[in-house]
Amino acid sequence: MRLLALTAVTTALLSGRTFDHRKDVAYNLLFKPDGFENDKAFSAAVSARFPPGTPVAELQSFAVAAKGKCWSKESDGFVCEIATRGQLCAARLIRIEATVEGGLIKSAGFISGGLGC
Repeated sequence: MRLLALTAVTTALLSGRTFDHRKDVAYNLLFKPDGFENDKAFSAAVSARFPPGTPVAELQSFAVAAKGKCWSKESDGFVCEIATRGQLCAARLIRIEATVEGGLIKSAGFISGGLGC
């Protein structure tokens, strides 16, 4: 199997064709076949991407780059929401909630949901 994959990659490179499947791989890891979030995968990804000690500014930059919004919550909380898809009067959201101390993330969690009218 590895030889087959290596052969395919070598053939593509030698023929001058390029490919980039990173977005497909990431999407298929984070979303279920029905298009809804895989909560366990998202939770693991959030924990890995924003481990304890990460500056909260990194979380905010991530959310803003994904067209999301962030705000402080209570004395040690920080929340970011990102709409992942939408249509007239409905949207799917991911919400990352972090506990922060001294500008650094102590813990981060993930919640998925939706809005409608």
